[in-house]
Amino acid sequence: MPTPHPDGLQAIAAGRHRARPDGTLARMSHSDDTQALSPYAPRVDKTPATVRQALDPDLRAEYEAEWRAALDQAKETFDLAAAFDVLERWWPVAQVCVQPGGRQQVERAEREWLAGTLNGIPYDLEGDDL
Repeated sequence: MPTPHPDGLQAIAAGRHRARPDGTLARMSHSDDTQALSPYAPRVDKTPATVRQALDPDLRAEYEAEWRAALDQAKETFDLAAAFDVLERWWPVAQVCVQPGGRQQVERAEREWLAGTLNGIPYDLEGDDL
């Protein structure tokens, strides 16, 4: 079962979201009670295990290697900063991987940017977490 958005109680209380039966949140439209889905649903928690689970298989091995290296460093230094950095770097990638077609959209935008043909980064003002 997907985990609710971290600040879900505040969003529901403010009337911006409504809880679905599966525990995830649906953004409420401004005009009526019609639910509008967030482009990041289902949301990935920012924990090492959920990020790992959300990654595509071809990316998971790279994440695991970076995570283990950061933990090895932490064993010697007693500093978890490197592990937090790995998590911060991979969490947005996991968010993209759980969206249908998300990774292809990002890869297409990257190709267009490298070719100099990207006019802008597509985003939804109502739904994207900028």
